Amino acid sequence: MITRQTMLRPSRRHMLALAAASLAFAPHSVRAQASARADVLTSLPTGAFFENLEPQADGSVLFTSYFSRQILRWSPSGVSVFAELGAHPVDLISIDGGFLVTAHGAPFTSGPSFTGTMAVLRLDSTGRTVGRVEAPQALFLNGIARLEGDQMLIADSLAGTIWAYGIAGGTLTPWNRADQLKPVASPGEFALGANGLQISGGFVYVSNSSTKTLMRGRLSAGRTVEAFETLGTFTGIDDFAVAENGRIFIATHGTTVILREPDGRVAVVIDRDAEGATSVAFGRGPSAGFLFVTTTGGLFAGLKANANLLRVALPTG
Repeated sequence: MITRQTMLRPSRRHMLALAAASLAFAPHSVRAQASARADVLTSLPTGAFFENLEPQADGSVLFTSYFSRQILRWSPSGVSVFAELGAHPVDLISIDGGFLVTAHGAPFTSGPSFTGTMAVLRLDSTGRTVGRVEAPQALFLNGIARLEGDQMLIADSLAGTIWAYGIAGGTLTPWNRADQLKPVASPGEFALGANGLQISGGFVYVSNSSTKTLMRGRLSAGRTVEAFETLGTFTGIDDFAVAENGRIFIATHGTTVILREPDGRVAVVIDRDAEGATSVAFGRGPSAGFLFVTTTGGLFAGLKANANLLRVALPTG
């Protein structure tokens, strides 16, 4: 069980700014469908921020708790603290012998200077931090995906950039810069551009939370993308998961998780206990056949729900 949770509470001004940027929904046609009842696997009270997750081959799930600077682990036997970090974790990905974590030395609620605190952490298989690379050229490190070998791609939510990160040398260099990746905001508003990042079927998929769009670009033989096409505009979008059959499950950062079918149709998958849905991922091993979801409890919209880790059976069809 979780025995300690020390939370840093964001200022109300920054909470409202992020709410305006992330949750100002645009009209969108969503197919009516009875949503599934998700199992609530664990919860923390208002103030927690479950940001991202990485299911493991043994059926367990690792997930980041941003403000408490922890990575938590869920398994059928309970929830425990997997790693205590010296930075605020955003996304994590499994690599040979451990994990990479995109992180912020200061929380984004602390003010503009947080952008100078970006870092990539390397953890061993037990959750111990064994390396930290500072990234002063980045502004808001977020979603991470493996390109090939030890080359990773990292979305930067403020710089309109996808970075290439080489694990061996700890190098961070621009991989793609495009207007479609930039945040779009009113003067004085804090908004996030490129956010979730996935590679599937020869395409790089990336979400832009401020424009509520999901895009993809075909990887060339040189492992680059020339242009991104827009797959859809949604009620909201944070992270997402792309299935082999082309179905895309989307955390809206609102109160729902939705499904985009390959033909473009959209349906609601979860509409209960999903306030502030931030991330979705497919279970592995004994958890295959399930979708896992992290939420904030609607923290940045002023809601008072719990931050949850959810599990729901993947819809058939």
